[in-house]
Amino acid sequence: MNKQVENKACDEDLICIHCGKIFQSVPITLFPCGWVICSHHFEVLMKTFNCNMCSKNHPVNVDQCIKTKNLEFKYLKYKVNESLKEFEEEINELDQIKKDPVNYLDDVFVKLINKIDLQREMAKKQIDSYFDKLYGTINMTRKNFESAIDKNNEFKYFSTEKMSQDKDLFKEELSSMKDAKNSYLSLVDLRSKIKQKRESIKTVVNSLTENKSFEIESDSFYLIDFSKFGKIETKPINNENDLDRKNETFIFNLGSGMIGTILQAPEFETAAKIANRALLKPKF
Repeated sequence: MNKQVENKACDEDLICIHCGKIFQSVPITLFPCGWVICSHHFEVLMKTFNCNMCSKNHPVNVDQCIKTKNLEFKYLKYKVNESLKEFEEEINELDQIKKDPVNYLDDVFVKLINKIDLQREMAKKQIDSYFDKLYGTINMTRKNFESAIDKNNEFKYFSTEKMSQDKDLFKEELSSMKDAKNSYLSLVDLRSKIKQKRESIKTVVNSLTENKSFEIESDSFYLIDFSKFGKIETKPINNENDLDRKNETFIFNLGSGMIGTILQAPEFETAAKIANRALLKPKF
């Protein structure tokens, strides 16, 4: 129901002068002016504060404010009447559920599935964003290496033709070695020469990436704690709470008497962020 319509339908005595709504907690009368406000507003007020409802501001002491039985009775009667309306709605709702309990369960778990889908989309966006950064790093690094090719004299002036000539000489030398008695030491020396030439080729090739190799840690994905994206928890439904004061968390004292409570909305735990650790790193 619209608040304005609801307020008009309600006794004016049940409207808080401070917030303009039907009392959300036990009504308290300010002294000495007599204005009535919701008791939970005292949470944000000092023990002594200036009344801004009166044309002339005057101090109000919390300890001197009072509860009026007649007004409390009206407030309680209004709350009981509201509870009866909700009671009737719940009976009608139960009648509908009894006709098709499977549909009710569908509604319950469809909502849960929708929340899971939302969590998954949030996680996908974070994962896509992270890997997009990896792609960006790779592309930028590659472009930097590409721009350095013309300045890489080691690569530019390295002669593969000279290497091919050395290779042919090594083949001839190897063919001339007939027996272990006369050729063993020469064979060891030839092997060392070939190794040096091969290493010089690798050095030239690696100079294109400044002698660094880049790899992706393939096992990092499996180190993510996926439970942080959300877990399904089952909690018992507490039917013993006061249905008029859901999520009741604080109680305020006025002088020596309890005067009311304040509502606090429950929080929904969102998916945790993916651990921000680098997956791409150079190996020297």
